[in-house]
Amino acid sequence: MHTYDYKYGAGYTGKNKYLIAFHKAANALINFGAGGNLKGLEDSKEIITVRGDQIKMNESAYFDYETNNIHWLPTQGLDVDEDGEGELTPTAILDHEMDHGLEFLTNSKQFFKNLRTPDKKYSNAEEKRAITGDEQKTARKLGLISGKEKTRDNHNKGRLYQTAGVNTTKVKPTEIQEVVIKVKRKITMKVLNKLLFSILLLAFFLVANNKREKYSISICI
Repeated sequence: MHTYDYKYGAGYTGKNKYLIAFHKAANALINFGAGGNLKGLEDSKEIITVRGDQIKMNESAYFDYETNNIHWLPTQGLDVDEDGEGELTPTAILDHEMDHGLEFLTNSKQFFKNLRTPDKKYSNAEEKRAITGDEQKTARKLGLISGKEKTRDNHNKGRLYQTAGVNTTKVKPTEIQEVVIKVKRKITMKVLNKLLFSILLLAFFLVANNKREKYSISICI
């Protein structure tokens, strides 16, 4: 496994797509004044690893306190349900998981107490703390919500989807759908041409038939 040590605010000139995306997310958090969790993790003596090789696209990002790993995908956004009023970018989701990580490192006793405390709306008290706290502040700073809007009033009820980038809520275009549409269009035109040809051919035979019938009758008379 390739590892990379991140430095707060540092740039990246390499070609690794995952690292490029992470730096874009980190820079956005810093530039919009939402880099508190990121800075807190860097200042910690413990190492938190962000990785995307052990998570599937249909699986929510999460912090694993047993391994100190944050499992995160840079093109996975969250479309909240009707109880919420916005969407979360991959960057906002990353900050949410870093919030869990920082709480674990700096306030572990309360972290585990919150995990063991059920909550009807937010699964547990730890999720409630993160969602109603820093998630709202970060989303507001990133421009995802405004005024009295909230990101969500629940946990695990949203819909995961692929975004066009790490700092956008726009859906990633699907080239496969475009190909299917083009193929269907070609097939439709082919069928339509055959149908038109058949109609013209039928009309020709009907006209010819009609002429032959009139001519035959005339002879009889």
